[in-house]
Amino acid sequence: MKVILIRHGHAEHNLAFDIAKDNSVYRNNLYYNSSLTEKGITQCIDASINESTKTSHVNKVYCSPLRRCIQTGHIIFGDNRLLFLEDDLIETKGPYPCNHRLPLEDIVCEYENIVINNLDAHYVNSEKDEGIKALKMRANTSFERICKGAKSENLESIAIVTHHDWIEALTGKSISNASFVELEYN
Repeated sequence: MKVILIRHGHAEHNLAFDIAKDNSVYRNNLYYNSSLTEKGITQCIDASINESTKTSHVNKVYCSPLRRCIQTGHIIFGDNRLLFLEDDLIETKGPYPCNHRLPLEDIVCEYENIVINNLDAHYVNSEKDEGIKALKMRANTSFERICKGAKSENLESIAIVTHHDWIEALTGKSISNASFVELEYN
């Protein structure tokens, strides 16, 4: 089965870091669950055009429930495509407002064409830093769970729209915004 990992487009907290060159922006409440920037929207549009042969054959799209990933998923795959939201696809958990998700009822009100079966109704944004070792374990565990489920559905190709740290924890690769990594899952 082909798995396409997609990093979200350039977002508000990425722009703040680009300007400040200071990691403290990730702890700033101004960037709570940040949205895509205009640059990020353009990156996603370009990615959807340039990668259309890859994305046109995707059977199912899994997505982090953070705003920038949902926006990325809808731009690349189209607003009518169902996105299966997964709490385990969130970026590094901890005192980073940019990585804190909305309450379930707000997500449901804000977006259409989402499936929320794998979102915790009682999810609490963590203030304790998850750390790279824990993130690697979460990324590997959720990747295996998603892929096994997709294989049991006899899917040939899936996409996972997620974050830099999650992709790097899983693959060891650092990719830029709105970029793709392809894997083969047996």
